[in-house]
Amino acid sequence: MRILVVDDEQMVRENLVDYLEDEGLDVISVGSAEEALNLMKTEHADIAIVDMRLPVMHGNDLIIHLK
Repeated sequence: MRILVVDDEQMVRENLVDYLEDEGLDVISVGSAEEALNLMKTEHADIAIVDMRLPVMHGNDLIIHLK
């Protein structure tokens, strides 16, 4: 299983990624909704953990686009 983490706060994103990787999970992360959309053109994720208050595109809008 691969998890996509999307959060514009680098420290929050890195801590979450570190925790999930320590649990043995495959994690990819980005700092914006736009980066997530571009990444998902070539990558695959089974689950996304998304910050709702992202700059430019709201987290709910990103989830709709990723769906």
